[in-house]
Amino acid sequence: MDKNAVYYYEVRAIGFTADDRKYLKEGDNITSQDITMEYEGSTSGAWKGNTYVEEDGGTPRNSWKQILNDWYYFDANGVRRTGWVQTGIRWYYMNPADGKLLTGWQFINEKWYYLNPTGGEMLTGWIQPQPGIWYYMNSDGSMASSTNIGGYQIGADGKWIQ
Repeated sequence: MDKNAVYYYEVRAIGFTADDRKYLKEGDNITSQDITMEYEGSTSGAWKGNTYVEEDGGTPRNSWKQILNDWYYFDANGVRRTGWVQTGIRWYYMNPADGKLLTGWQFINEKWYYLNPTGGEMLTGWIQPQPGIWYYMNSDGSMASSTNIGGYQIGADGKWIQ
């Protein structure tokens, strides 16, 4: 199944009784409407410790892999990573317990970080996670608090004081 493809199905009614079947014998096939199918990632492999073995025996290396709706990053040896991971110029945080990509607000090493809810990458600069509420994320991704950024006052809770 291609996760980027659009799939349709055709159905035709089949009668329950002999009279229904006779009546519906000449019935038309009906094509489904456009629907969205959720791709949940790999479902046929198996975990062997911190390595994911595909059905064909291969393992993901230096890449992201979606497995049962969760995202993981695998290093050059095929081992799932935990903690902070940098790919390209972006930083991500993988759950230390199971290696799943974390998103949203995360409290890590006594600091707050905001990881993009749709992609997981650590955000920096001004962010607006909800309408009308602004935060400033430092260059290391940690939330600024009790400070002044470019003339804008930031409260102890990290919110811009308007």
